[in-house]
Amino acid sequence: MLTLIFGLTYLILIATTYANARRVGKEGRLLGATLSRARWDDAEVQAILRHYRRQIDLLFLLTALAAAPFFLLERWPSLLLLQMALVYGCCLFLTSRLRVGAFQSLLALKRRRGWCLGAPVTLPVDLRAVAARRELPLSPLWFLPALELCAALFLLLPLARPSMRPAAASLAALHLATCLFCLWRSGKGAGRVRTYCADSEVNLRCNRQVYRLWSAFWTITAFGEGVLFLLLFFALFPSQPLRFPLWVFFPLFALAGAGSALFFQARLEQVQQAATAEVGSPFLADDDEYWAAGYYCNPRDPRDRAEERDPFLSPYNRAHPRGRWKARAPYLFLALILIPVFGLLLRLDFTPLRLQIDGAQVRIAAPAFGYRFDAAELESVALVDEIEGSAVRTGGGSTSEYDMGNYSSTVYGQCKFYIYKKNPPFIQMVVGGKYVFLNGKTQEETMSYYRALEALTNG
Repeated sequence: MLTLIFGLTYLILIATTYANARRVGKEGRLLGATLSRARWDDAEVQAILRHYRRQIDLLFLLTALAAAPFFLLERWPSLLLLQMALVYGCCLFLTSRLRVGAFQSLLALKRRRGWCLGAPVTLPVDLRAVAARRELPLSPLWFLPALELCAALFLLLPLARPSMRPAAASLAALHLATCLFCLWRSGKGAGRVRTYCADSEVNLRCNRQVYRLWSAFWTITAFGEGVLFLLLFFALFPSQPLRFPLWVFFPLFALAGAGSALFFQARLEQVQQAATAEVGSPFLADDDEYWAAGYYCNPRDPRDRAEERDPFLSPYNRAHPRGRWKARAPYLFLALILIPVFGLLLRLDFTPLRLQIDGAQVRIAAPAFGYRFDAAELESVALVDEIEGSAVRTGGGSTSEYDMGNYSSTVYGQCKFYIYKKNPPFIQMVVGGKYVFLNGKTQEETMSYYRALEALTNG
């Protein structure tokens, strides 16, 4: 299941990046450079475009080849995530460099041919439209469902296993922080400001439509993220296993999120196209010189973010201190998410399952999903060559190599697995009326566990 989720995410990311990279012209700009439409058919311009497209096609072909070992790493989700992050990160970085290189080639051609549309404009955006961001497009009451989910996560903390309550509290705190961030972004109108024409009233009306759409996006994002975190809580932390397989909801949730994102993108483009059609043709300022380094840098512009002109040219004003921090923030936020997830998966993949007996206490040591019980609760122990029926994970970790955590079995009901699938036999225990299955990485280790547990029942 985890491999399927990673695979779908990877395909969506690669396809979206490739589609954006192949889209070279947008509203009077070619590869982000302001260029009259009549110049697009120039021989040198077409040569730059052909060279760029060949490089992009080759890069994504190599990306596809680099992703070939993807399913070979199914046994180790941590390495799977690392491989996916490295391949996509390199692909995104190189795509950005190729795009910036093509933009700089066009800019050099413009300088050489004298194709500038006029003197660079310091403030190409209507400042009245920028000020309209301070008007909250949607009422904060729209965020009440997301905040209620946050409160529910905190109220559910007593239901988490004692050893996992700090992690569950961190999950609830992360949702609260994300919800507040979405509320802040909603109030900022997402910072996307466009100048459609010289008439401020038209610009205000068009931008307010976009602001409202972006605010709705952040509202839905906060609620969807709350639902996801609630599912994660019940999948990872409950002291009592659930009676239905919660993991089946995650692929459906991922598909719903992808569909919503595509719908929002289509709606946003529809609104912007309608605004552009209203004014006849967009107002463009030839301020390419401020983008020459591949990002916006204008010391005379008091804003920390300029109008976005290309997916691969950073709109944050590097000449502004706050703009420099905002340009780095997404990378920091991504690292804060990926590093803990990678650390957890690394523990699951490479921390061996162990049986530890300390007097009257029996403990199965497993990362995040360990199990402890009193020796007096052990009713029976037996060796079996195979586990009957089928089981669905309701909370835990699973790969082609191991199963650990809570499962719902067609034969044994609610049970626990701590097994290496390819290393039978398995130790079948009944603990307090619940089946628990365990084995070691080798038959010798399994037999030593079995003798230790058998001694407890005989005692």
